[in-house]
Amino acid sequence: MTVDFQAAYRPVLNQPATPVISIFTKYIRLPLAYIYHTLGTCAKFFILASMADSEYQRELNAALIRKPRILAAPATFLLTGLWIFSRAAMSIVLPIFLYHGRKDIAGLADTVKGSLIVQKKNRLTIQSYGETQTAFIHPLENGVFKLVFYQGILKQEPTSGHTRITHYDKDMRVISRQEYKNGKSVNEYKYDYAPQRSTRANPLSKPQNSRIPTTRTCIAGDDEGAKVHYNRKDHLEYGSYINQGNLVRFKYRYRKNAKYDDELLRAEFVLPHMSANVKWCAPPVRHAEKMDRWIPTPRVHEATFVQGADVYECTWLYDHKFHPIISTKLSGEVVETPDMITHDWLNVTKKPSHCSFTDEDPLLSFKARTSGFIGRLLRNNIKQQEISTSRARSQLWKVWKKRNDIDGVVVRWVDEELIRREPLLRPYWRRRDRGCLLKAEDYLALHADAIMANSDLTSDISAWTPLAIRMSDLFSFGQGGDAVIFTRTKTLQRDTDRNLHVIAVDSGTWPNEGGGVSACRRDLINNLRTIKWHMVVESANDFGLPKHQTEENAESLKVMPLWGLDFMHPTHGMFTNKLDSEVDHLVKEATMNDIKINFIPTLTALVRGARAITMTSADIKQATRALVSLNTYFQDSRHWKEVWTSDVVKDTWRMLWLADDMPNAQPPSEWFRTELPTQSHFDTALDLWFRCKYPAKLDISAF
Repeated sequence: MTVDFQAAYRPVLNQPATPVISIFTKYIRLPLAYIYHTLGTCAKFFILASMADSEYQRELNAALIRKPRILAAPATFLLTGLWIFSRAAMSIVLPIFLYHGRKDIAGLADTVKGSLIVQKKNRLTIQSYGETQTAFIHPLENGVFKLVFYQGILKQEPTSGHTRITHYDKDMRVISRQEYKNGKSVNEYKYDYAPQRSTRANPLSKPQNSRIPTTRTCIAGDDEGAKVHYNRKDHLEYGSYINQGNLVRFKYRYRKNAKYDDELLRAEFVLPHMSANVKWCAPPVRHAEKMDRWIPTPRVHEATFVQGADVYECTWLYDHKFHPIISTKLSGEVVETPDMITHDWLNVTKKPSHCSFTDEDPLLSFKARTSGFIGRLLRNNIKQQEISTSRARSQLWKVWKKRNDIDGVVVRWVDEELIRREPLLRPYWRRRDRGCLLKAEDYLALHADAIMANSDLTSDISAWTPLAIRMSDLFSFGQGGDAVIFTRTKTLQRDTDRNLHVIAVDSGTWPNEGGGVSACRRDLINNLRTIKWHMVVESANDFGLPKHQTEENAESLKVMPLWGLDFMHPTHGMFTNKLDSEVDHLVKEATMNDIKINFIPTLTALVRGARAITMTSADIKQATRALVSLNTYFQDSRHWKEVWTSDVVKDTWRMLWLADDMPNAQPPSEWFRTELPTQSHFDTALDLWFRCKYPAKLDISAF
């Protein structure tokens, strides 16, 4: 009877013991948890939109990419609309707080808009190209006067240290100029002017400024014999100079209706044995056939060298700013680029600077040599010359690098304001702000050359500014300094016959710290030009300032801060920075059993190696295998911090260090009383281990 009863009710007896809990979890707990987390996510994105977070669109796109389009589209439209309104309000309100009581920051934000010349009672202050000069006025006989220039903003004239002296006639025309270095004259120039005409040949034409010279001749100094001619717009037009004992004649061509002083497009050089045509410009978005509408760039893009019957046609492709790819054709056939062109032996591919007479005569836009009280009251004593976005941004970051009282976060905000006002980038920002990231990336890729020409930092400062916005930051839709790779393309380049890509790990020295080890890293990176470095560097925190350049010969730079945010990093990855929203669905939950089975043996082997009294070959091999196992364990999308800070790891960590029976280790009973650790000591040591072993987590299989 008992057997029949058990057999009859076997299905009932074999059912799970907790059907009520399963039903509660499936129909009540999980739906409530889903609603709770959904409301939390909505509140998070609403608050971030109200704050106009700089990486908001990228985070929102990652969160909605797996949602139905019927829900994602209206949510994106509403939230990005709120973000755009908040960003516009922040642009108006935030400067009030940033500049309040900080005249230096407010003045910096104004001066980067262009060269600023302020006329005082007896002096001029000139802020241009990231430098500040003061010129004191010295009246001479018969209305003639001279300007004596010194570095910095001064109220009283020093007795020595002048950098140049400019002489004027009674009509305020420059007649001569001397340049000085270390108190000695290095160059002396004289200026010639066209004769005055009583009437113009064409009454409808604009009269030429009589204070703009026709020629400038170097009569003494290093550039003796050099002669240049100015056009009616005060730009250098043609001339000649001596280079390595050879006479070089040149002719410059500028952009039509040039407003800035750096809008030189092309130049023609004629040497005794060859000629060269060089272009420092990129095609515009529209009407690329109009050469005088091209966009000026600080770097060479095309050049043609003619030597007898040989014609070399060269093009430069700047995937990496410091390492262009040069393609050369000789009479239509692809050939290796000659060293003469690669290393610019003729000094013709580097773009000339200071091509405007305004740089030589700061009084050109003033009608009198001094300003009166009424003129200063009406601010007629201030003249500003517009400069390109690229020049303004470069000037901004140069000032930041020179001064210690200006924080980089504020300068980065000013930098973003500058780049957002660039007309060529407005379609990009409009699409990015609306969350159309693919369309924004397509626009950026289509007009990359023109955008780099207009907005990118110059090479002399970009390698020293980790927070400045680069092209790679625009492609990744992050804020300044977010991108890891310094090239336009996101994919890693392959090795070639001339270049070898090498990944290197630095333990807390280069580039943010000084000392001998850091200098060794610097020399290694700067001088091995055939090596393209992918640097992974440990840093105390993510606010370090580079003491060495970080772009030349470096393809990527990944800074791994060991302290600061307690490993609550908003970005992940080695060659690309991914946000939390992009990797949340990839992270596996490390259960207690998983940690005990797969992680604790590795931790045990590492502690055995650390406690070993005598280090044998077997101990070294065991520790090496443990580090490899550590890397393998975390490659399977496990969370580094969650595993190391779990209770089971903490308990095991203490037990391993207090174990009396561990072979080849001194038992705790033999320790001195001062060596006996407390629980706080154990926690601090574990915290140090999981930070300093963080590089062992990196996945280099993609490399």
